[in-house]
Amino acid sequence: LALLTAGETGNSLRLFDVARKVPEATHRLTLKPQPTGTHFEVSVASFSPDDHYLALACSDNTILVYDARFMDGLLAEYSHDGAPRVTDSDYGVVGAQWCLSPFDSSRMGLVTGGNDGCVRIWEPSKANGGNQGTVLVSMDSDIAAFSLGDRNRGEHDLVV
Repeated sequence: LALLTAGETGNSLRLFDVARKVPEATHRLTLKPQPTGTHFEVSVASFSPDDHYLALACSDNTILVYDARFMDGLLAEYSHDGAPRVTDSDYGVVGAQWCLSPFDSSRMGLVTGGNDGCVRIWEPSKANGGNQGTVLVSMDSDIAAFSLGDRNRGEHDLVV
């Protein structure tokens, strides 16, 4: 269980092991500091299927990825660059879903959607560069929601 809180001294993340019924946090971490006067929210917290990674989709158009096994700092920070497509509001990255990477099926991919109008894929187990942030879909509007489908069930690959 990931618990995110905001306070005067910053934003914090605590992980709890609910399977073992341990009442104390197993890991505590302070999220990156934000400029004074800015509004920062985590819209989605998503664990990878193997529980190795934790992705946080944030209102500042970033995706923060941590190694959930160790929580010894930020593993990767990705960004949806670009201005909002339609609205003046800046609600940032609104979704984060894990899947097998289309570039290498032995790796996990992280699909995110933001108010830059793009749905992108990232590979946290791979160094930055290459296919990082590849645009899967670009819309003329902000991405408010998206869903990954299962081809084996006859579902569409991606619905925006």
